[in-house]
Amino acid sequence: MAKVNGALFSLGARGKFAKTMVYMSWKGIDDVRQYVIPANPKTAAQTTQRGHLAYAVEEYKSLPFNTMDKQALSIWASTEARPMSGFNKFVKEEIDMLIKGWTPNPAYKFAVTSNSGGSISFDVELKTAMNCKVKYGTGLAYITETESLSVKSGQTKVYEGTLSGFTPGSAVYIQVVTQSGDNEIVSGIYKVIVA
Repeated sequence: MAKVNGALFSLGARGKFAKTMVYMSWKGIDDVRQYVIPANPKTAAQTTQRGHLAYAVEEYKSLPFNTMDKQALSIWASTEARPMSGFNKFVKEEIDMLIKGWTPNPAYKFAVTSNSGGSISFDVELKTAMNCKVKYGTGLAYITETESLSVKSGQTKVYEGTLSGFTPGSAVYIQVVTQSGDNEIVSGIYKVIVA
């Protein structure tokens, strides 16, 4: 039953009325909408899409992202036309890859191992071992250079790389790219201030 304050003056109401209207307040705005029982389609396509969403969310929760990884996802999300969190960008990209039939291969545990004299060395781990490189540049719009990464000694999924020739005090943006056939899977965008 709808609860009404000042009924004839419409000072406020909330709840449903005779299964025809729903009174509510949304962000401080009083609203009335048609009462609708939401549809819950269980078509094959809808079930597949829900499976993709569940997979992407579980992937985000289960990966051991460190602080730099989460910041990289947020920086990557900032390149979108509409506001989005790093979590949303990760899930969106994973779903897009699954729709294309690709196997997502996220990068995580990014760590700078050396940073001095205009040179940066770092490690990064991949979920699955495969060909790996980085794209990098001195601005978000200038991530155009590429450098191959090599497997770290004694590891199978940890890669290492060194980038040099930067001005100390400048920012470098790094994006990990894994290659599977013609498919390029990219990570978040890491920002490192050169020492």
